[in-house]
Amino acid sequence: MQPVRDLGADTVLDRRLTRVEDLGSFDAIIDTVGSDLLQYRQHLSEHGRMVTIAFSSVRSIAAIAFSAIYGRKRIRSFGGKPPRGLIADLTNAVEAGAMMPVIQEVHPIEKIADAHRALEAGGVRGKHVIRIRA
Repeated sequence: MQPVRDLGADTVLDRRLTRVEDLGSFDAIIDTVGSDLLQYRQHLSEHGRMVTIAFSSVRSIAAIAFSAIYGRKRIRSFGGKPPRGLIADLTNAVEAGAMMPVIQEVHPIEKIADAHRALEAGGVRGKHVIRIRA
């Protein structure tokens, strides 16, 4: 949990130990999984907004459509295709030390299945990187 605090988080919750039902109210929720959108939507403040960058099922898409019709607590989706120049700027910022990506593990391409298993198991605190060349 400490690396997350080092990145500026005031409060850190372990998803394995925190039940969604026990969460309070939030002005903004950024969902990176997309599996329980309606459940998390219930924790938005009156004018709160939620953005998801993943869809785990048709149910996720239905939740987004439902939120557009009913109530003020909206769920929006986001998909990005950053321009090439932005990727170069991010690379320069990382190389200059202005940004620090959190890498949990680097896997050789031959062990890509191990990376998938680690992500599916959950509890990831950093990126799993696939090394393509030796």
